[in-house]
Parts: sequence; C-alpha cells; structure tokens
Amino acid sequence: MNVLRSLRNRLLAGLFLLLLLFLALVFAGIGSLRAVNRAVESELTTLATSSDLATDLVGSAADQVRAGESYLNQPSPEVALEFLRLGGIVGFVRDGTRVRFDVNIAAARRVGLAISSRLLRIARRVSSAVPEQ
Repeated sequence: MNVLRSLRNRLLAGLFLLLLLFLALVFAGIGSLRAVNRAVESELTTLATSSDLATDLVGSAADQVRAGESYLNQPSPEVALEFLRLGGIVGFVRDGTRVRFDVNIAAARRVGLAISSRLLRIARRVSSAVPEQ
C-alpha cells in the first residue's frame, strides 16, 4: 500500500512538511530574537556604566575648575592646599609681601613633569597627595 499514491495524500504530505519547516523557522527566529535581546541589554548596560563614568569625570573636572577659580581670586593657604589636593601641581600663596609656593610632586609625576631639586628646596611645602577620584 503506497501512501503517496494519490494526489490528495501528496498534497497533505507537502503541507505537513511546509508546516514543519515553518515551525522550525519560528523557533530559530525566537532564538535569534533572544540573542539580539541579550546583546542589546549588554550594550545598554555598558553604555549606562560609561555614562556614569563620564558624569563622575565632569563632576571632578568641575570641582577642579572651581578650586582653580577660587585660588586665582584669592590665593590663600587653604585654597592652595585644596587646589593641590584636587590634582594641581604648583599652588602659589601670598605670605605677607612675598609669594610662596607649594608643590604636589605626585601630580607632577603623573603628567611626566620633572621638577628640579633646587626648586623643591625653596618650596614652602612639598606634598605627594594623590588627587581624589
């Protein structure tokens, strides 16, 4: 007994194969959509992390600009120390009629600046404070 002998059986077998292929494509599509969803989620997480880092960097830069502006307006010893703490290299301070200076040697090394030992000897203060992050 040959099942595919009649035209009707052949059509039904063909439709059944098409249905199976369609279901296979549906499951493959669902798997692909899940993979794309995971990739997009990963990229969005990375983007959010980098956005947070950028926000922190902008905040840090703004703090340094404010300290620099304050220092330029009125170079007091406290402002000079704050300037150095935030990553400044040389801070000037009025000492009566004289102008003295403090040096942050760690900040100078970080940017590759060499400061002579003679200059460091006449500095009012030499610190190795690492700037806050």
